[in-house]
Amino acid sequence: WVSSVQTQLLGATVLLIAAAGKADRARWKTVAWALAGLFFVWIGIDDYAEIHEKLGGVLERMAGDGESDGGGANPSFSWHTFIAPFYALCTLAIAAFAAIPFWRRGLLHYLVLGFGLWAVAQGIDFVEGLDQAEDLYDWVQDRYAVERRYGVTHTMKVVEEMMEMFGTTLLWIGFLHYLAGLLDGRGFLIRYRDTHRK
Repeated sequence: WVSSVQTQLLGATVLLIAAAGKADRARWKTVAWALAGLFFVWIGIDDYAEIHEKLGGVLERMAGDGESDGGGANPSFSWHTFIAPFYALCTLAIAAFAAIPFWRRGLLHYLVLGFGLWAVAQGIDFVEGLDQAEDLYDWVQDRYAVERRYGVTHTMKVVEEMMEMFGTTLLWIGFLHYLAGLLDGRGFLIRYRDTHRK
């Protein structure tokens, strides 16, 4: 749940960026920032509820019975065929949109490293879903004299999740820096209106 909350907070930060600078930019840019923020919020919800795994399985069953000779079939988890390409396009669009503003403020490395770690983590996830992953686990277990197989498989999952969370942390730091730059000399006013007063 930590990863889920972290990604949703990243999304909330990007939504604040959309709100904070809307008076100084074109409307389409504000909409783009808002969509980027909503995407991160969705990723956080999806991470917690495992929607992409469930939806990937449903779409795979709808596409066919899974009986295939291997030609063109996805060798890993089903969500990599149906959901991952959409998520990849969204992250590439966000990276392309935010690259110039981040570069101008000296923050581009947060974007590159954050999304880069996400990409590597998804690569590891893809490998975990391969049939050949079992051979890799056997080799690691034998090579490093790991007593229990769980020690190998769990370590792979921990490495993948930690890379994903570290990538999210870097993205969040970058977007927080960007938000701080937008708010330099400004502030938010939160007003409370008593709706129960007669």
